[in-house]
Amino acid sequence: LLELSGHFEIQKVMYGFCSVKDPQAVLPKYVLVNWVSGWDARKCACASHVAKIAEFFQGVDVIVNASSVEDIDPGAIGQRLSNGLARVSSPVLHRLRLREDENAEPVGTTYQKTDATVEMKRLNREQFWEQAKKEEELRKEEERKKALDARLRFEQERMEQE
Repeated sequence: LLELSGHFEIQKVMYGFCSVKDPQAVLPKYVLVNWVSGWDARKCACASHVAKIAEFFQGVDVIVNASSVEDIDPGAIGQRLSNGLARVSSPVLHRLRLREDENAEPVGTTYQKTDATVEMKRLNREQFWEQAKKEEELRKEEERKKALDARLRFEQERMEQE
């Protein structure tokens, strides 16, 4: 890790891959360093590439996002390796992994078996609403007739008074 950290250059986007020998493990652990120094906009733009780089190396145990040499601390990385923490140390990458896992679920269905009694109730309901509509039209027609009769009576009374 110390040798690798000496190769990173400021104002460049770089990736580093190295093995770290864990004293408690038989096999070495692999660390991917995502080096993006500079402004936050570049960090955000480069964050989506890290998952693909990690897939390319297929054995990555820990991904470290670094923007300065101090971020590549062998003690902290060793601690993460020995504690068995999640291999993705970046919240952005963690969200990307969660999205991939969400998409892996099987697709469900909304199919429901047709029930004859429910269909009959639906038909009866439609007949009920048709009947209610006819009754409403008849009521409105009667109101129009009453209003017309009242207007004619009013006109007739007015003519008689004149």
